[in-house]
Amino acid sequence: MSNLLDFLWHTTFTLLWCFIFLSVMAYRAGKDRVFIYYAAYIFFLLLYVGSRTGYFFHYNESSELTQTIKRLFNWHIQVIYHFVHMFFGIVIVGIDSKYPRLYRNLKKYALISLTVGTIIPILVLLGFLTTKDYDNYFIFIHIPIFIVVAIIILRKAWKENNFVVSCFFWGTLIYAVLSAAALSLTVIAGYGYRPLTHPILLFYIGVIIETLAFAIGLGYRLQTVYKEKLQYQKDLNEAQIKLQEKLEEKLKIQEQENIELLRLKEKQELETQLAQLQNKILRSQMNSHFIFNVLNSIKAFIIENDERKAVNYLNKFSKFIRKVLDSNFYEENTLEEELNTIQLYLDIETMRLHHNFSYRINIENELDISHIKFPALLLQPYIENAIWHGLMPQKGERKLEINLTKIDHQITILIIDNGIGYEDSLKIKTENSHHKSFGLDIVNERIKEFNRKNQNSLSARIINRKPSGQSGTIVEIILKI
Repeated sequence: MSNLLDFLWHTTFTLLWCFIFLSVMAYRAGKDRVFIYYAAYIFFLLLYVGSRTGYFFHYNESSELTQTIKRLFNWHIQVIYHFVHMFFGIVIVGIDSKYPRLYRNLKKYALISLTVGTIIPILVLLGFLTTKDYDNYFIFIHIPIFIVVAIIILRKAWKENNFVVSCFFWGTLIYAVLSAAALSLTVIAGYGYRPLTHPILLFYIGVIIETLAFAIGLGYRLQTVYKEKLQYQKDLNEAQIKLQEKLEEKLKIQEQENIELLRLKEKQELETQLAQLQNKILRSQMNSHFIFNVLNSIKAFIIENDERKAVNYLNKFSKFIRKVLDSNFYEENTLEEELNTIQLYLDIETMRLHHNFSYRINIENELDISHIKFPALLLQPYIENAIWHGLMPQKGERKLEINLTKIDHQITILIIDNGIGYEDSLKIKTENSHHKSFGLDIVNERIKEFNRKNQNSLSARIINRKPSGQSGTIVEIILKI
C-alpha cells in the first residue's frame, strides 16, 4: 500500500506542476482566462496534496500549535481551491454570460462563504473556537452547500453540447465522487472504524482523473481556437481580396464622378464670376448719384472762384474714385484700406453738405487692422444710409461715429448715428414709392459670398436706438479673425 501511495503521490505531484506550467503558458499565448483559473485551482490543490503528505509541513507531533495550524490549513486550503474550481467551471460553461442572475448569486455565495471560512480559523487560533468547531463547519456546512452549488453548475454543463464542457463535467463528477468517498472514510476513521482502503488513495486517483480530463478538454479548446484563428485569417484574406476588387471598381466609378465634378466645378466658377461681375456693375450703379452730385459741387466752387476748395474737393474725389475702381478688381481689401476709403467718402460728403454733420472714427488702441481681410466698400452703403436717411432728415446737431473694438478673436465695428432712426427712415422710403434701393441687398449678398470663402466669419445687423431712449441707428458688424 505504501509503494502505491508513493507512486500516486509522485504521479499527482508531477502532473499538477506540469499542468500549472502549461496553463500559464497557454494563458500568456491567448489571454484566455479559463487557463489562469485552471492554473490557480491546480496550484491550491497542489498545496493541499503537499500538506497532506508532509511534503510542505514537517512538524513535531508533540507540538499542539503546529498540529492545529496544519489541521486548519488542510481545511482552509480546500475551501479556497473549491471556489477557484467553481469559477473555473463558471467560465468553462459560460454561466457568466448565459445566466447572469445565477452568476451574481454565485459570486455573493463565494464572498460570504470565503469570509466565514477565513474568520473561523482566526477565531480558532485566538482560542474562541476549537479545531473541532472548524471540522464540523467544514464537513456539515461548507461541504453540503458546496455540493449543491456544484450540482447546479454540473446541471448547466450537462445541457451544453460541447466536448470541453463534457470533459469538465465528467472530470468534476468523478473527482467529486472519489473525494467524497475519501472524506467519508476519513470521518469514519475519526470515529475509530478501520476503512477498507486508505482515504488519500481515492483522493489521488480522483485528482489524476480530473486533471487529465481537464487537460484533454483544454487541449481541445486550444486546438479549436487555433483552427478558428486559421479560418479567421483565411476569411480575412478572402475579404481583403474582395475588398480590393470592390476598391478597383469604386476607383473606376470615382474617375467618372471626378469628371462630372470637374464639369460642375467649372460651372460653379462661371456662376461665381457672373455674380462678381453683377456685383461690380451694381456697385458702380449705386454710386452714380453720388458722382453726379460731387461733380456739381466742384462746378459750384469753380463758379464761385473758390479755387482752394475746388482743388481740395477734386483731389479727395479723385482718390476716392481710384479706390472704387480698384475695388472692382479686388473683391477683398484690408480693414485699414477700407477705413481709409470711408474717411475719403466722409470728407467728400461733409464738404458737399457744407459740414451739416460731424463724424469720428475711433480705433481701439493696439488694434492692428493692416492685415485683416475685409470686403471692399462694404461699409459705404451703411454710412450712406446713415447720412441721407438718418442724419439729413434730423433737425439739430448731427453726429456719426465709427468705432472699432476687439475682444478675443472678434472685431466689432459699430456705425452709430443720432438721426431719425431706422424705423422712421423706412417709413419715409415706403412713402416715396418711386425710390428703390439695392444697396443693402447687395451688401447682404456680398457678406454671404465672403462667409462662403472664409468659414462664416462676418455678420451684420441693424439696431434701432429708439427703445433705449436715444435717437438714431446702430449698425453692428462682427468680424471673426
